[in-house]
Amino acid sequence: MSATTWGAMRRHRVLLTAAVLFVLVGAAGCGSKAVVVYKTVTASPQASSSTGGNATAESSPEDLRLVESGWALAYGYVEYGVVLRNPNTAFAAVFPTIDIEMLGKGGQLIAVTDQVLNMAMAGQTIAWGGQADPNGKKPAKVNFSLSVRESNWLSSDSPDYEPYEPFKISGVNVGKDSLGSVVVTGRIKNPSSDSFESVAVSAILKGASGRVVAGFTGYVDNLGAHASKSFQVSSLGQLPAFKSVDVYAERW
Repeated sequence: MSATTWGAMRRHRVLLTAAVLFVLVGAAGCGSKAVVVYKTVTASPQASSSTGGNATAESSPEDLRLVESGWALAYGYVEYGVVLRNPNTAFAAVFPTIDIEMLGKGGQLIAVTDQVLNMAMAGQTIAWGGQADPNGKKPAKVNFSLSVRESNWLSSDSPDYEPYEPFKISGVNVGKDSLGSVVVTGRIKNPSSDSFESVAVSAILKGASGRVVAGFTGYVDNLGAHASKSFQVSSLGQLPAFKSVDVYAERW
């Protein structure tokens, strides 16, 4: 399955979010103030992966692992960040899903949503920053869990499994635009011999304690084989205070 096909199958899930993001960034660009950099992130996590393996080493896949997660309420929406890992060496998770439950006081369920990702390769750590609607209510707790359909586990021996070398992130800077939205810029390198129509870049924001407080995702289009490209991703408005940012990238 080609990278173009992967992107076409998933991108419609975030079309609305991408459109809103474009409007906000465009509006900021019309102002007289430039993006002001206030923090530099010198290191980004490595989204490591296994590019192959022997499926007989694992008779069945282990569940995906939720590495870290967190959220905050801003403008009536849940702004969240999730980091997950595929612990398997011989299975890829195709279309893994982040399931989100928003609970009110007393534990009553007030809203449910999900976010489908592209693929977690064997051994790969990926992340997602997004926004969830609590149906006009104020959640007291948000639960995150991970799921993969049984039919969406793909053996590394399968001809349909097309692993890629993890993207390299460098030169990350964090700033704010004239509207107060968080703006993350940097460079992404594709070490693979394949080109990608679209790459999702997720910024995971962390507080002073090192815990995730929010996150957001943007896209880099038309990343050629062995090419490097600048990127800029922005939040959908102001976010709570944070101390550091981790940046992840995955094929989309």
